[in-house]
Amino acid sequence: MVLTLEELIDLTGYRIASKQAAWILKYYGFEPPRKRFTGAVSISRDQLFTKKIDSISNAQPNWTS
Repeated sequence: MVLTLEELIDLTGYRIASKQAAWILKYYGFEPPRKRFTGAVSISRDQLFTKKIDSISNAQPNWTS
């Protein structure tokens, strides 16, 4: 199931698609797919949660500081 515009706004805090995409890239570490003509972010719940879990599992502690 693809997130609705309202769900994307709740998640990112932004209404503008480019800002939503930048937020997802910053916090989830991947460029979200976008609709061809409108540029709107088109992402499923599975993509969002899978990517977040992957990035967490690959995180390593920083022992140098």
